[in-house]
Amino acid sequence: SILTGRYPDQHGAGKLHPTAQIPIPGALNSKLPTLSERLEQGGWHTAAIVNNPFLHERFGLNRGFQRYDYSPADNVELRRADASVDLMLEWLEEFQSPFFVMLHLFDPHLGYDPPAPVRGRFTGESLEGYPVADLQGIRSRAAEISSGERQFIEAAYDEEIVFVDEQLGRLFSALDERGLDSRLLVILTSDHGEEFFEHGSFEHGHSLHQEVVKVPLLIRGPGIAAGTSPEPVSLVDLAPTILEALSLPSLPDTEGISLWPLLTEGTAPEARSLRAEGALWGPPRGSTLEYPFRLLLEPELGRVQLFNLEQDPRETQDLSAVQAERLAFLLQKWEARSQSASPDWVLPDLDRDTLERLRSLGYVR
Repeated sequence: SILTGRYPDQHGAGKLHPTAQIPIPGALNSKLPTLSERLEQGGWHTAAIVNNPFLHERFGLNRGFQRYDYSPADNVELRRADASVDLMLEWLEEFQSPFFVMLHLFDPHLGYDPPAPVRGRFTGESLEGYPVADLQGIRSRAAEISSGERQFIEAAYDEEIVFVDEQLGRLFSALDERGLDSRLLVILTSDHGEEFFEHGSFEHGHSLHQEVVKVPLLIRGPGIAAGTSPEPVSLVDLAPTILEALSLPSLPDTEGISLWPLLTEGTAPEARSLRAEGALWGPPRGSTLEYPFRLLLEPELGRVQLFNLEQDPRETQDLSAVQAERLAFLLQKWEARSQSASPDWVLPDLDRDTLERLRSLGYVR
Protein backbone atom coordinates (compact mmCIF):
# COMPACT_ATOMS: atom_id res chain seq x y z
CA SER A 1 0.00 0.00 0.00
CA ILE A 2 2.89 2.37 0.75
CA LEU A 3 4.60 1.66 -2.57
CA THR A 4 1.50 1.54 -4.79
CA GLY A 5 -1.06 3.87 -3.22
CA ARG A 6 -3.55 0.98 -3.40
CA TYR A 7 -5.47 -1.04 -0.85
CA PRO A 8 -4.74 -4.78 -0.54
CA ASP A 9 -7.76 -5.91 -2.57
CA GLN A 10 -6.19 -4.07 -5.52
CA HIS A 11 -2.46 -4.69 -5.13
CA GLY A 12 -2.85 -8.32 -4.00
CA ALA A 13 0.25 -8.44 -1.76
CA GLY A 14 -0.49 -10.41 1.37
CA LYS A 15 -3.91 -11.56 0.20
CA LEU A 16 -4.34 -15.27 0.70
CA HIS A 17 -4.80 -17.06 -2.60
CA PRO A 18 -8.36 -18.47 -2.75
CA THR A 19 -7.49 -21.77 -4.42
CA ALA A 20 -3.96 -22.58 -3.29
CA GLN A 21 -3.43 -25.87 -1.45
CA ILE A 22 -1.28 -23.99 1.06
CA PRO A 23 -2.70 -20.57 2.05
CA ILE A 24 0.26 -18.49 0.87
CA PRO A 25 0.15 -14.67 0.85
CA GLY A 26 0.05 -13.37 -2.68
CA ALA A 27 2.77 -11.35 -4.38
CA LEU A 28 2.41 -7.76 -5.56
CA ASN A 29 0.17 -7.34 -8.60
CA SER A 30 2.70 -7.11 -11.42
CA LYS A 31 0.41 -4.82 -13.43
CA LEU A 32 0.58 -2.01 -10.87
CA PRO A 33 3.44 0.48 -11.07
CA THR A 34 5.24 1.31 -7.83
CA LEU A 35 6.70 4.41 -6.24
CA SER A 36 10.21 2.98 -6.48
CA GLU A 37 9.79 2.29 -10.21
CA ARG A 38 8.58 5.84 -10.83
CA LEU A 39 11.57 7.27 -8.94
CA GLU A 40 14.04 5.00 -10.73
CA GLN A 41 12.58 6.10 -14.07
CA GLY A 42 12.99 9.70 -12.94
CA GLY A 43 16.73 9.25 -12.43
CA TRP A 44 16.75 8.61 -8.70
CA HIS A 45 19.10 6.19 -6.99
CA THR A 46 16.81 3.72 -5.23
CA ALA A 47 17.64 1.30 -2.43
CA ALA A 48 15.89 -0.73 0.27
CA ILE A 49 17.02 -2.46 3.45
CA VAL A 50 14.34 -4.91 4.54
CA ASN A 51 14.06 -7.47 7.33
CA ASN A 52 10.95 -9.60 6.96
CA PRO A 53 10.35 -12.78 4.90
CA PHE A 54 7.21 -11.13 3.56
CA LEU A 55 9.58 -8.68 1.83
CA HIS A 56 11.48 -11.44 0.03
CA GLU A 57 12.22 -10.52 -3.59
CA ARG A 58 9.82 -13.18 -4.77
CA PHE A 59 6.89 -11.17 -3.41
CA GLY A 60 7.69 -8.45 -5.94
CA LEU A 61 8.28 -5.49 -3.65
CA ASN A 62 11.84 -5.16 -4.94
CA ARG A 63 10.64 -3.73 -8.25
CA GLY A 64 12.26 -0.37 -8.95
CA PHE A 65 14.97 -0.76 -6.31
CA GLN A 66 18.47 -0.80 -7.77
CA ARG A 67 19.75 -2.16 -4.45
CA TYR A 68 17.56 -4.45 -2.39
CA ASP A 69 19.19 -5.91 0.69
CA TYR A 70 16.89 -8.54 2.19
CA SER A 71 17.75 -10.25 5.46
CA PRO A 72 15.35 -13.03 6.55
CA ALA A 73 13.91 -12.61 10.03
CA ASP A 74 11.46 -14.36 12.32
CA ASN A 75 10.45 -14.20 15.98
CA VAL A 76 13.86 -15.51 17.07
CA GLU A 77 16.42 -14.34 14.51
CA LEU A 78 16.69 -10.90 12.95
CA ARG A 79 19.09 -8.21 11.78
CA ARG A 80 18.83 -5.57 14.49
CA ALA A 81 18.32 -1.87 13.89
CA ASP A 82 21.97 -0.98 14.56
CA ALA A 83 23.15 -3.33 11.80
CA SER A 84 20.55 -1.99 9.36
CA VAL A 85 21.53 1.61 10.13
CA ASP A 86 25.22 0.69 9.73
CA LEU A 87 24.45 -0.66 6.26
CA MET A 88 22.51 2.47 5.29
CA LEU A 89 25.36 4.72 6.45
CA GLU A 90 27.78 2.61 4.41
CA TRP A 91 25.60 3.04 1.34
CA LEU A 92 25.32 6.79 1.86
CA GLU A 93 29.06 7.07 1.29
CA GLU A 94 28.44 5.85 -2.26
CA PHE A 95 25.11 7.49 -3.08
CA GLN A 96 24.80 10.51 -5.29
CA SER A 97 21.78 12.78 -5.09
CA PRO A 98 18.97 12.36 -5.64
CA PHE A 99 18.31 9.13 -3.75
CA PHE A 100 15.36 7.26 -2.25
CA VAL A 101 15.91 4.71 0.52
CA MET A 102 13.33 2.51 2.24
CA LEU A 103 14.72 1.44 5.63
CA HIS A 104 12.69 -1.27 7.33
CA LEU A 105 13.42 -1.91 11.02
CA PHE A 106 11.94 -5.09 12.48
CA ASP A 107 12.99 -4.87 16.13
CA PRO A 108 9.67 -3.89 17.83
CA HIS A 109 8.19 -7.22 16.84
CA LEU A 110 7.64 -10.41 18.79
CA GLY A 111 9.78 -11.71 20.36
CA TYR A 112 10.54 -8.74 22.51
CA ASP A 113 14.22 -9.21 23.33
CA PRO A 114 15.87 -5.78 23.56
CA PRO A 115 19.68 -5.60 23.66
CA ALA A 116 21.86 -3.90 26.22
CA PRO A 117 21.90 -1.14 27.32
CA VAL A 118 18.15 -0.59 26.86
CA ARG A 119 17.21 -3.98 28.33
CA GLY A 120 15.77 -3.40 31.77
CA ARG A 121 15.20 0.32 31.30
CA PHE A 122 11.45 -0.05 31.83
CA THR A 123 11.13 -3.64 33.04
CA GLY A 124 13.58 -3.37 35.96
CA GLU A 125 16.76 -5.24 36.71
CA SER A 126 15.33 -8.77 36.63
CA LEU A 127 16.12 -10.69 33.45
CA GLU A 128 13.27 -13.14 34.03
CA GLY A 129 10.64 -12.90 31.32
CA TYR A 130 13.00 -12.26 28.39
CA PRO A 131 12.46 -12.92 25.61
CA VAL A 132 8.72 -12.32 25.31
CA ALA A 133 8.09 -14.81 22.53
CA ASP A 134 5.35 -17.26 23.58
CA LEU A 135 2.59 -15.81 21.42
CA GLN A 136 0.12 -18.68 21.68
CA GLY A 137 0.77 -19.17 25.39
CA ILE A 138 0.16 -15.51 26.18
CA ARG A 139 -2.94 -15.37 24.02
CA SER A 140 -4.39 -18.55 25.55
CA ARG A 141 -4.26 -17.11 29.05
CA ALA A 142 -4.92 -13.46 28.17
CA ALA A 143 -7.96 -13.25 30.45
CA GLU A 144 -6.04 -14.56 33.48
CA ILE A 145 -2.66 -12.93 32.93
CA SER A 146 -1.54 -10.79 35.89
CA SER A 147 -1.22 -7.03 35.69
CA GLY A 148 2.47 -7.38 36.60
CA GLU A 149 3.17 -9.66 33.64
CA ARG A 150 1.18 -7.41 31.33
CA GLN A 151 3.26 -4.45 32.42
CA PHE A 152 6.48 -6.42 31.84
CA ILE A 153 5.41 -7.46 28.34
CA GLU A 154 4.52 -3.93 27.32
CA ALA A 155 7.68 -2.53 28.93
CA ALA A 156 9.83 -5.00 26.97
CA TYR A 157 8.12 -3.81 23.77
CA ASP A 158 8.81 -0.20 24.75
CA GLU A 159 12.48 -1.06 25.25
CA GLU A 160 12.60 -2.37 21.67
CA ILE A 161 11.16 0.96 20.52
CA VAL A 162 13.78 2.88 22.54
CA PHE A 163 16.54 0.90 20.83
CA VAL A 164 15.13 1.71 17.38
CA ASP A 165 14.71 5.35 18.42
CA GLU A 166 18.37 5.56 19.46
CA GLN A 167 19.51 4.02 16.17
CA LEU A 168 17.39 6.46 14.17
CA GLY A 169 18.93 9.28 16.19
CA ARG A 170 22.36 7.96 15.18
CA LEU A 171 21.25 7.89 11.54
CA PHE A 172 19.84 11.44 11.57
CA SER A 173 22.98 12.77 13.28
CA ALA A 174 25.12 11.18 10.56
CA LEU A 175 22.91 12.70 7.85
CA ASP A 176 23.26 16.10 9.49
CA GLU A 177 27.04 15.74 9.63
CA ARG A 178 27.02 15.05 5.89
CA GLY A 179 25.07 18.25 5.27
CA LEU A 180 22.04 16.32 4.00
CA ASP A 181 19.57 16.97 6.80
CA SER A 182 18.09 20.18 5.37
CA ARG A 183 17.56 18.61 1.94
CA LEU A 184 15.82 15.41 3.00
CA LEU A 185 12.19 14.40 3.00
CA VAL A 186 11.93 11.91 5.87
CA ILE A 187 8.85 9.81 6.58
CA LEU A 188 8.49 7.59 9.64
CA THR A 189 5.58 5.18 9.81
CA SER A 190 4.61 1.57 10.50
CA ASP A 191 2.58 -1.18 8.87
CA HIS A 192 0.70 -1.99 12.10
CA GLY A 193 0.47 -1.32 15.81
CA GLU A 194 0.43 -3.82 18.64
CA GLU A 195 -2.35 -5.14 20.90
CA PHE A 196 -1.78 -5.26 24.64
CA PHE A 197 -5.02 -6.90 25.80
CA GLU A 198 -7.20 -3.80 25.08
CA HIS A 199 -9.93 -5.96 23.54
CA GLY A 200 -8.83 -9.25 25.07
CA SER A 201 -6.17 -9.81 22.42
CA PHE A 202 -2.39 -9.68 22.15
CA GLU A 203 0.16 -8.96 19.42
CA HIS A 204 -1.25 -8.16 15.95
CA GLY A 205 -2.95 -9.75 12.98
CA HIS A 206 -5.94 -10.83 15.07
CA SER A 207 -8.17 -7.77 14.87
CA LEU A 208 -8.59 -4.39 13.21
CA HIS A 209 -9.14 -2.35 16.35
CA GLN A 210 -7.48 1.04 16.71
CA GLU A 211 -4.49 -0.31 18.62
CA VAL A 212 -3.55 -2.23 15.46
CA VAL A 213 -4.53 0.08 12.57
CA LYS A 214 -3.71 3.49 14.07
CA VAL A 215 0.00 3.92 13.35
CA PRO A 216 2.54 6.73 13.66
CA LEU A 217 3.06 9.04 10.69
CA LEU A 218 5.73 11.71 10.98
CA ILE A 219 6.89 13.70 7.95
CA ARG A 220 9.73 16.21 7.94
CA GLY A 221 11.23 18.13 5.05
CA PRO A 222 11.80 21.47 3.33
CA GLY A 223 8.67 23.60 3.31
CA ILE A 224 6.88 21.57 6.00
CA ALA A 225 5.90 23.61 9.04
CA ALA A 226 6.14 22.00 12.48
CA GLY A 227 2.82 20.91 13.93
CA THR A 228 0.24 18.16 14.04
CA SER A 229 -2.92 17.57 12.05
CA PRO A 230 -6.10 15.82 13.20
CA GLU A 231 -7.17 14.71 9.72
CA PRO A 232 -7.35 10.91 9.33
CA VAL A 233 -5.05 9.70 6.56
CA SER A 234 -3.89 6.37 5.20
CA LEU A 235 -0.72 4.59 4.13
CA VAL A 236 -2.11 4.71 0.57
CA ASP A 237 -1.49 8.49 0.71
CA LEU A 238 2.29 8.19 1.01
CA ALA A 239 3.20 7.46 -2.62
CA PRO A 240 1.08 10.37 -3.98
CA THR A 241 2.54 12.67 -1.32
CA ILE A 242 6.15 11.78 -2.11
CA LEU A 243 5.67 12.14 -5.85
CA GLU A 244 4.04 15.58 -5.56
CA ALA A 245 6.78 16.72 -3.16
CA LEU A 246 9.35 15.73 -5.81
CA SER A 247 7.33 17.23 -8.71
CA LEU A 248 7.06 13.83 -10.38
CA PRO A 249 3.98 12.41 -12.16
CA SER A 250 1.55 10.55 -9.92
CA LEU A 251 0.87 6.84 -10.20
CA PRO A 252 -2.17 6.04 -12.34
CA ASP A 253 -5.51 5.45 -10.60
CA THR A 254 -4.02 5.65 -7.13
CA GLU A 255 -6.50 5.24 -4.28
CA GLY A 256 -4.61 7.60 -2.01
CA ILE A 257 -4.31 11.38 -2.15
CA SER A 258 -1.33 13.69 -1.83
CA LEU A 259 -0.92 15.19 1.63
CA TRP A 260 1.56 17.77 0.33
CA PRO A 261 -0.98 20.67 0.37
CA LEU A 262 -1.82 19.77 3.97
CA LEU A 263 1.85 19.63 4.95
CA THR A 264 2.98 22.83 3.23
CA GLU A 265 -0.13 25.04 3.17
CA GLY A 266 -2.33 23.60 5.89
CA THR A 267 -5.03 22.76 3.33
CA ALA A 268 -7.08 19.92 4.80
CA PRO A 269 -8.15 17.12 2.42
CA GLU A 270 -11.82 16.68 1.62
CA ALA A 271 -13.77 14.25 3.78
CA ARG A 272 -13.52 10.69 2.44
CA SER A 273 -13.78 7.04 3.39
CA LEU A 274 -10.67 5.18 4.55
CA ARG A 275 -10.38 1.43 4.53
CA ALA A 276 -8.61 -1.38 6.38
CA GLU A 277 -8.90 -5.03 5.51
CA GLY A 278 -7.64 -8.51 6.20
CA ALA A 279 -6.13 -10.39 9.14
CA LEU A 280 -3.42 -12.98 9.52
CA TRP A 281 -5.32 -15.06 12.05
CA GLY A 282 -8.97 -16.04 12.03
CA PRO A 283 -11.65 -14.97 9.56
CA PRO A 284 -11.36 -11.95 7.25
CA ARG A 285 -12.13 -8.57 8.76
CA GLY A 286 -12.78 -5.12 7.39
CA SER A 287 -13.23 -1.52 8.42
CA THR A 288 -14.53 1.70 6.92
CA LEU A 289 -13.74 5.03 8.55
CA GLU A 290 -15.60 8.25 7.87
CA TYR A 291 -14.32 10.24 10.79
CA PRO A 292 -15.38 10.17 13.52
CA PHE A 293 -17.45 7.04 12.80
CA ARG A 294 -15.73 3.75 12.20
CA LEU A 295 -17.39 0.52 11.03
CA LEU A 296 -15.72 -2.73 12.08
CA LEU A 297 -16.80 -5.97 10.38
CA GLU A 298 -16.09 -9.57 11.32
CA PRO A 299 -18.44 -11.34 8.86
CA GLU A 300 -17.71 -14.97 9.75
CA LEU A 301 -18.28 -14.17 13.42
CA GLY A 302 -21.56 -12.45 12.58
CA ARG A 303 -20.37 -9.27 14.25
CA VAL A 304 -20.69 -5.67 13.06
CA GLN A 305 -19.66 -2.80 15.32
CA LEU A 306 -19.77 0.98 15.09
CA PHE A 307 -17.61 3.39 17.07
CA ASN A 308 -17.30 7.16 17.42
CA LEU A 309 -13.54 7.74 17.60
CA GLU A 310 -13.90 11.35 18.68
CA GLN A 311 -15.86 10.42 21.78
CA ASP A 312 -14.51 6.89 22.21
CA PRO A 313 -10.97 6.62 20.77
CA ARG A 314 -10.34 3.28 22.50
CA GLU A 315 -13.43 1.69 20.92
CA THR A 316 -15.13 0.56 24.11
CA GLN A 317 -18.75 1.45 23.24
CA ASP A 318 -20.46 -0.21 20.27
CA LEU A 319 -23.04 2.20 18.78
CA SER A 320 -24.48 -0.14 16.16
CA ALA A 321 -27.79 -0.55 18.03
CA VAL A 322 -28.39 3.20 18.43
CA GLN A 323 -26.92 4.49 15.16
CA ALA A 324 -28.77 2.25 12.70
CA GLU A 325 -28.78 4.74 9.81
CA ARG A 326 -25.09 5.52 10.17
CA LEU A 327 -24.35 1.80 10.36
CA ALA A 328 -26.35 1.06 7.20
CA PHE A 329 -24.65 3.91 5.34
CA LEU A 330 -21.13 2.69 6.16
CA LEU A 331 -22.07 -0.91 5.40
CA GLN A 332 -23.27 0.19 1.97
CA LYS A 333 -19.96 2.03 1.43
CA TRP A 334 -18.01 -1.10 2.40
CA GLU A 335 -20.00 -3.41 0.15
CA ALA A 336 -19.88 -1.08 -2.86
CA ARG A 337 -16.13 -0.75 -2.55
CA SER A 338 -15.68 -4.50 -2.05
CA GLN A 339 -17.61 -5.25 -5.24
CA SER A 340 -15.17 -3.12 -7.21
CA ALA A 341 -12.15 -5.10 -6.02
CA SER A 342 -10.08 -6.61 -8.79
CA PRO A 343 -7.42 -8.78 -7.16
CA ASP A 344 -4.81 -10.32 -9.39
CA TRP A 345 -3.42 -13.04 -7.17
CA VAL A 346 0.11 -14.11 -7.95
CA LEU A 347 1.54 -17.06 -6.05
CA PRO A 348 5.22 -16.51 -5.25
CA ASP A 349 7.58 -19.43 -5.71
CA LEU A 350 9.05 -19.64 -2.21
CA ASP A 351 11.89 -21.75 -0.87
CA ARG A 352 11.40 -23.91 2.24
CA ASP A 353 13.31 -21.55 4.57
CA THR A 354 11.16 -18.57 3.62
CA LEU A 355 7.99 -20.62 4.01
CA GLU A 356 9.01 -21.72 7.50
CA ARG A 357 9.86 -18.17 8.54
CA LEU A 358 6.51 -16.96 7.21
CA ARG A 359 4.79 -19.75 9.11
CA SER A 360 6.55 -18.83 12.36
CA LEU A 361 5.38 -15.23 11.95
CA GLY A 362 1.82 -16.20 11.15
CA TYR A 363 1.82 -15.21 7.47
CA VAL A 364 1.38 -18.85 6.42
CA ARG A 365 -0.83 -21.19 8.41
